[in-house]
Amino acid sequence: MGNLEASDTNQQNFIIRIANRVAGSIAEAMPGIADAAYGAAVTLFPKIRQEAWDRFTNELVSKGLVDQDTADRIKPLSGYPFPWGNILPMLAILQTKMTDLKSVMEIYSLDRQYDAMAQTTPHPAPVDALVAAMIIDPGRATENRAQLKKHGFSDLQIDNIILAHYRTVDEGTLRTQFLRGIITESRLYERMRELGYTDERTGEIVQTWVMLPGPGDLFMMVAKEAFEPDIYTTLGLDQEFPSDQVKWLKQQGISQAWAEKYWIAHWDQPSILQGFEMLHRGVIDNSTLD
Repeated sequence: MGNLEASDTNQQNFIIRIANRVAGSIAEAMPGIADAAYGAAVTLFPKIRQEAWDRFTNELVSKGLVDQDTADRIKPLSGYPFPWGNILPMLAILQTKMTDLKSVMEIYSLDRQYDAMAQTTPHPAPVDALVAAMIIDPGRATENRAQLKKHGFSDLQIDNIILAHYRTVDEGTLRTQFLRGIITESRLYERMRELGYTDERTGEIVQTWVMLPGPGDLFMMVAKEAFEPDIYTTLGLDQEFPSDQVKWLKQQGISQAWAEKYWIAHWDQPSILQGFEMLHRGVIDNSTLD
């Protein structure tokens, strides 16, 4: 047991002696290593003279690669203490060249891409163009549907896309068609549903299509006694109403009731002087004149 402990102690002492010698050797060599590393760094990254660095940055401005403000910001790089004053300008130069190379290679990549695309099957036309051409010329339907499938659409999706491209009739045209009797009320509601209106809203909208006289016409009707049946019937202003024109008026949104008011008000009523003249001739009596 004693022999084993003595052997372990001897090994430990031997290792410690070796470690001390190695550490001492490294400590002695460190100044030399540091000097060598410094010399290598100076050799690899030589100092760029400030005049040369300023000339380089000014050339970047003259070539339109950077603005003057950017150039002024990078000029102080060469004045930094070692090693940054040596390394940073070189890195900046390298970055500018790499940027130029990247720009050229991107153009090269696009050229290769265009060449490859030209050698492959042409791409299908845009969806809108395919559908519009199919609607204008139904004879192209089979070919254009095949092109639409190249865009990744199923038959159901293609049907929906085509349906969505059909033009609907606007509200103004629908109003004209309905008032003129071109379409029925049920067809009107169907067309309005296509525009996104519910039946309730369509019913509300239709009520606004009846034309009402403007303020000027209303005041004119009041002045011509169109709202006074006792007066206009006595004067016969409601007679000879051209009922044949009602259908044309209704097609413009004018009801028969308002058409009759317009008719009553269109007459020129007798003046006071004409009233007295009719009284003197016995055409009317005093009560009528009043």
